[in-house]
Amino acid sequence: MLKRLVAWGALVVASLALAGCSSGGGDVALPGTTTTTSMAAGGTATSAAAAVSGPVTAPSTTQAQGFISARAQWEAGAKAVSAQQNAYFAQAVADLRTALDNGPGSQVVAEAIGALQQLALIPETDADPAQQAEAKSDVMFLDNYFGTPGLFQ
Repeated sequence: MLKRLVAWGALVVASLALAGCSSGGGDVALPGTTTTTSMAAGGTATSAAAAVSGPVTAPSTTQAQGFISARAQWEAGAKAVSAQQNAYFAQAVADLRTALDNGPGSQVVAEAIGALQQLALIPETDADPAQQAEAKSDVMFLDNYFGTPGLFQ
């Protein structure tokens, strides 16, 4: 699952870069997919998700933009004081719901939404050991999802 998660996030970002954020999108592989993209220099590149088998599916531009917006909120939340982080998490959830509603990879997106919502419920102070463990697990999952390992450490 982690392999699929990291591949999905990285490849959605890559799709925006390749497409130049145009409405046409770009060839991109999502978890369980493979895609070969022609490069400007005439070569080809096969996605990192090639090791995961399944149907080829390209995300919509709306889906990719939802992921990028949610990632920006995640990164901004890391810089905010803890009392303000939930506002960033809530906006990231809203952005991911756009991604969820507009393309493939919905299981992973739904898991990220759930992790953000759970993280927002954990108290800022006086968290018990179970809540602390849940927060650590959620942060690790979300850092992997957004491709930002160690961001909240």
